[in-house]
Amino acid sequence: MKSEIDKKQIAVLKNTQPFKYLDETRIKIIQELGEFVAFDDAEIILKQGEISPGLYILLSGKADVTVIALGQGRVTLAQVAPGYFFGEVSLLENGPCTASIISCKKTICFLLKRACYNAFLAVMPQLGYFINQAIVEDVMERHRMMYKEIKKLMELPQATVFNKILPSGKKKYHRPDSDHQLFERFSYLHRLPVFQLFSKQELHDFLQHARVVEVRKHCTLIRDGLTRTCGYFIINGSIQISVESRNNRAKVTVYGPNTLVCPGSFIESKPEIFHYTTIGAATLLEISPDYLERLAKTNPLLWYRCHDVFCRYVVSLQSKLNSLTLRLMNEKVISGVKE
Repeated sequence: MKSEIDKKQIAVLKNTQPFKYLDETRIKIIQELGEFVAFDDAEIILKQGEISPGLYILLSGKADVTVIALGQGRVTLAQVAPGYFFGEVSLLENGPCTASIISCKKTICFLLKRACYNAFLAVMPQLGYFINQAIVEDVMERHRMMYKEIKKLMELPQATVFNKILPSGKKKYHRPDSDHQLFERFSYLHRLPVFQLFSKQELHDFLQHARVVEVRKHCTLIRDGLTRTCGYFIINGSIQISVESRNNRAKVTVYGPNTLVCPGSFIESKPEIFHYTTIGAATLLEISPDYLERLAKTNPLLWYRCHDVFCRYVVSLQSKLNSLTLRLMNEKVISGVKE
């Protein structure tokens, strides 16, 4: 009887987005370590602003995705069906949930706790890689949907959240340091959280394929529509990520020193949707997509570690996009009141 239940559960999990790249053996491992959790109608599964215990996957029933918006109270962004997952920001970033998830009727979810996920990354990195890849594919598709919504909102007669587009500065490449000089110069990176899972040799390999770039203020590093763009680690200075529409830019967020910036077009072969621009002068490490392709073939373990860092960056953007969308929606409400 138990084996029959296990087979059914494994079949259900196999058809979900986060586990679509896993074979039956790997899904069985996850099924044994995860939990099936039932929720009653109108029960809060996740609460905005709180940290989720892990990744939830909706297996049956429906749920509302809601946020508390300034001046509007609780706003329902979407109603989701089986197969939808949530809690990825807490899973990958240990950050608070960007929205609340409330069951519409009796629902069943599968919960992969953060501790189990972290164990996979350490002991079974390929399994963690497959889960990350599937999650990020879906998250980036959500980014593209939110990008379209933001562009629509930007076309309304509002101005307070926009910045004018400024003339772009230029990049200036440093003369390459020797491998030893480069590692000595940036050996402190090993102590930063973003690289804490890297061995010294892995960090050395990573730095060996990076270029030091001096960038002037207001330099456009990446424009929307581009493919196969570079990634950047900020040594000093800052990079603004924004959405552009009709000669205006709406700021999504700003990243400062010791941050790895990984555009979607750097990770997958689809056009970029954001603009990446320096605010002031900056020093960056530039990583090419060619290096990632070689790394995936020649050093899979290091590739898994790099990919994990890239995925965490992509997921962290979700809360920034939510905030921008709510700001624009609030502008729309204020504009309607004034009229």
